[in-house]
Amino acid sequence: MFEVRIATAPEALELMKDGWPTRVISLVGNDLRFDLPILGPHHFVAKFHDVEAEVPGYTAPTEAMMRAALDHTSSTSAEDRLLIHCHAGKSRSPAMALGVLVRAGLSPTEAMAAVKKLRPSSFRTG
Repeated sequence: MFEVRIATAPEALELMKDGWPTRVISLVGNDLRFDLPILGPHHFVAKFHDVEAEVPGYTAPTEAMMRAALDHTSSTSAEDRLLIHCHAGKSRSPAMALGVLVRAGLSPTEAMAAVKKLRPSSFRTG
């Protein structure tokens, strides 16, 4: 199984500058406050906001975007290091990580446990 990290946009920028990821999924709106480096064909960018439906000034994700992001990981090998990020690392990227891990063969329960371990701040407790 490949290694996965879930990050905020600033954390992702540092990881990319350091050369950590071999593959990247960026889930960001058009309001990112810095230029996002693009790492060639192993970098998938979906531009949408953290909304469920279209709202004036915001772009909602589409099923096609989500399928394309998941398809981006279909040839990920055990040696790969996959970085999944959004702006805050709390909603879009953990949700995508769940889908990626299930698609890679984990059960939904195993994927949820893995994501909670990777990004505990994304889940409310108590």
